[in-house]
Amino acid sequence: MAINIILAVADGSPNTDATLSTAVMAARKLDAYLTVLHVRPDPASMVPVVGEAMSGALVEQMIDSLAQSADRRSDLARASFQRCCEGKDIKVNFDIVTGAAPDVIGIRGRLADLVAVCRPSGDDIPTQTAVLDAALFDTARPVLIAPSVAPSTLCDHAVIAWNGSIEATRAVAGGMALLRLAKRVTLLVVGEDDRRLPADALRAYLDRHGVTATIERITGEGGPTGKLLVERAVSLGGDLLAMGAYGHSRVRELILGGATHHVIANGGITVLMDH
Repeated sequence: MAINIILAVADGSPNTDATLSTAVMAARKLDAYLTVLHVRPDPASMVPVVGEAMSGALVEQMIDSLAQSADRRSDLARASFQRCCEGKDIKVNFDIVTGAAPDVIGIRGRLADLVAVCRPSGDDIPTQTAVLDAALFDTARPVLIAPSVAPSTLCDHAVIAWNGSIEATRAVAGGMALLRLAKRVTLLVVGEDDRRLPADALRAYLDRHGVTATIERITGEGGPTGKLLVERAVSLGGDLLAMGAYGHSRVRELILGGATHHVIANGGITVLMDH
């Protein structure tokens, strides 16, 4: 699928500059329109349920404090937009919507071709994880997860984590526009190759789409699959890791660990995911 519209989430956190810089690089490569979206929370909806002991004046004071915090975040998001997006020779706009960020992203992302978000980190992990989940599960779109530090290149060397799963297949299809622009593509197989859809079959499929790829196989020894994927992709010089998201249930991965959870939590590389 062509990527003509990119939606980038600017939450005003310290990761916003890296997210927007990554989205700008993608927009320039793809000649895509970039919409930078900041979701401002509604302070009234953020006030916790209170008992009769809390006075109306105290509730009003809480709402005012939350509104000031929301305004600061909005200002930080706009400043990031001005630093990272203006004057970059791309088609771009900045939009602010009031509401719950996961709900807004889950809806607005459906009319984008790619959704760019930050890697959850720091004090914002709960909210940023909820936004990432909404992008993955509610938009039916590929998701570009920016590293905490803006990359110097994007998709010069794309690495595809391949296991024959439907999630990995969706990641390949969703990222095809970027894969076609890559100077080098590597198919990375950890452990046993899938006999039904081996990496050789994917290589032939990509070749039909004008993408030449090589295959890299590594054993599944030496740590969790997610750790091996990131380490090998980085050691190969990859600047984009395309992979399926949550082949197991999300709850299972959070409890027992899994490749998706590890890459999201620890990845120092730009990641393209699709569920």
